[in-house]
Amino acid sequence: MKNISELPLILKASLGWSKPRTELLSHLLCALFAVRTVNLKVIANAIRSLATEDSRYRQLQRFFTDFEFSYLQLGRFLLQLFFSRDDSLYLTIDRTNWQLGKCNINILMLGVAYKNVAIPICWMLLNKKGNSNTQERIELLNKASRIFSGYPIAGLLGDREFIGQTWLGAALF
Repeated sequence: MKNISELPLILKASLGWSKPRTELLSHLLCALFAVRTVNLKVIANAIRSLATEDSRYRQLQRFFTDFEFSYLQLGRFLLQLFFSRDDSLYLTIDRTNWQLGKCNINILMLGVAYKNVAIPICWMLLNKKGNSNTQERIELLNKASRIFSGYPIAGLLGDREFIGQTWLGAALF
């Protein structure tokens, strides 16, 4: 991308959202990269606008309220942004589990390796503590198979939690 002003146009073409929604997402992404936090108050402060900070904050809140998230749309957009159809992809699988108060947060994540980082592509929340099981891994890979359709997969990278031939053989890749 030669100029950051191209971002709303790229987002609109890729995601099919309205102009105001794609412009807000563009501002949100730029602010997110600058402040390196997901705190909406901090992001609102970093967005350049004639609107007040409180107004920008409410706008960000409305952006995420009742938002229908499409893994397929977002995943394909991210792949188009970083890769060509000729690139062989290394997928990554990981899981994180922590506790927020009495609530357990356990996320199984599938990403794609790019320049020493993993770009999250799709994930699922596990309603339990501890490791994922074979069925959950199969479900995640099947969910992602439509996103990666047409891209050559070079390999899947994960730590020792993810050994097992059953779930790898059952996935639709």
